[in-house]
Amino acid sequence: MYMNCNNNTISNNTINKSGQYGIRVSSNSYDNIIANNSIDAQGSTNVGMRLQYADNTVVSGNDMVGFGIYIEGQLTSVSSHTIFTNNNVNGKTVYYYTGQTNLNHENFTGDGTPAQIILVQCTDSMISGYDLSDTSVGIQLYYSENITISNKTARNTVSTAQNEGIRLLNNCNENIIEHNYLFNNTDSGIALFDDCSEIIIRLNNASFNGKAGIELNESNSNKINNNIAKNNIYGLLLNSSSNNCIYGNILINNDHNYNESGVCVGNGDCRSSSNGTPSGGDDDDDDEAVAIPFGNFYLYFLFLSVISLVLIKRKTITHNSN
Repeated sequence: MYMNCNNNTISNNTINKSGQYGIRVSSNSYDNIIANNSIDAQGSTNVGMRLQYADNTVVSGNDMVGFGIYIEGQLTSVSSHTIFTNNNVNGKTVYYYTGQTNLNHENFTGDGTPAQIILVQCTDSMISGYDLSDTSVGIQLYYSENITISNKTARNTVSTAQNEGIRLLNNCNENIIEHNYLFNNTDSGIALFDDCSEIIIRLNNASFNGKAGIELNESNSNKINNNIAKNNIYGLLLNSSSNNCIYGNILINNDHNYNESGVCVGNGDCRSSSNGTPSGGDDDDDDEAVAIPFGNFYLYFLFLSVISLVLIKRKTITHNSN
């Protein structure tokens, strides 16, 4: 069901295996209501409900199976919706917050176990210890800062999502993503898009995903360290991203066409580096582990080393001539 119009109510429908979307509200649509629908999209679509550059959508009382809610757009769009906690995915609750601070466990469990967590322009919050599987995107952050996704004692698990497991978009800065399990997601395990910076991604296991274990798009100055990414198409995928510090990652059996490293930097132009040793209890003796030590900073240090050698050589020649 597709829309590009205003002031409509979609209610009390049963939608099964309908194609790419169960319900889609698209560009230049505003003031629509989506209520009390049953959407069973398993086996046919990748989004149960998509709010795409639409404004002021009210979403209430919908039951979804296998897929959840996916939002996108500029801040004025993604922050304008009213998505109630009586929307369910697989019998669990969809939590959507905008403009909030200090969100914690009580905010994500008060109306039931979370199926999806969507934060828009939120700050200083903790998402920790949930199983957010079998949905569209397990965790979606937009324009949000200082969010910690998981911690050492309570890990998030996101598997079989029909897009990314964890998705950060549009100026999400200074967030921490650590100690998460991200398996069998159709797209990437963790993905950053559009000017996400100062993100720390560490100690995650992002494996068996349909695209990359960890993906960066137009996102700079992030730190990616000590993650495991195995049996993805790419272990680590960087597109139009620079000044990222990348080290200590174990990238195993990733199936990229250009080489066996599982690492791609740029638009299809991949590179590998020296082999490392698998860690984290992997028992497969045939695995090859590859890491990029220091990422973009590696070239910087190499440049400084060359300059230093040139200056030393010039100084020696000058001294000998005197």
